[in-house]
Amino acid sequence: MTALLERLEDEDPRIRTMRRTVNGGISAATNDAVDLATGEFVAFLDQDDLLAPQALHRVVAHLQDHPDTDLFYCDEDLLAPDGRRWGPFLKPGWSPETLLSFNYITHLVVARRSLRNSTAARTTTCCCGSPSEPTPSATSTTSSIRGGSRPRRRR
Repeated sequence: MTALLERLEDEDPRIRTMRRTVNGGISAATNDAVDLATGEFVAFLDQDDLLAPQALHRVVAHLQDHPDTDLFYCDEDLLAPDGRRWGPFLKPGWSPETLLSFNYITHLVVARRSLRNSTAARTTTCCCGSPSEPTPSATSTTSSIRGGSRPRRRR
């Protein structure tokens, strides 16, 4: 995997990699990755997530239609071993109260990089958009959060 990533980094200047000398867990790895990012927005997903082919296009279209959006999250499905979708998770609209009791902002989350860099989220215990960690500190500084929008499924 390291050789592949290094080759891709050599071929495309948009790809940047680093290798941590100490395992700092998902928060440290996420913080380091965001530090490498140069775009206005960063997308967070788990290593085993599979995006629908049009998912990123739909996120970009949403951000163009709603340029004030600071954080975007979407619905998700589970996939059976045969590739069949099941267990749709239709996420609620933005609710800071619900987020305090249940982190539903997971998997494909797109955040304005400046939002993440300006919050207490840059700690080792909570990172904005990390699929496995809570996001209240990152979401407390903005009201421009949109979610529950399901990218269309492949049929």
